[in-house]
Amino acid sequence: MYAIEIGEDFPLTRDELAESLFEGDVEPRTFFCPLNMQPFLQRQAGFRPVSCPVAERLWRTGLYLPSAVTLSDDEIATVVDRIRLLIPA
Repeated sequence: MYAIEIGEDFPLTRDELAESLFEGDVEPRTFFCPLNMQPFLQRQAGFRPVSCPVAERLWRTGLYLPSAVTLSDDEIATVVDRIRLLIPA
């Protein structure tokens, strides 16, 4: 997987970037939700709230870009070009 973290200096949030990529026919995925934040687990007997600041930050800012051995050079270039278009010159 190609994982990126959207920093505070990037002009878009993770969700805004993901939406823009989807509009350009690129299908990113968010990072996995941390276990301490999963509603199902929070409802289980014995659940204890635990702070996991790094996992929680990555959940808010992390995005997986499309990756597969079958991606062509053109498809990879589409992902890169789409992100470059979003960065102000």
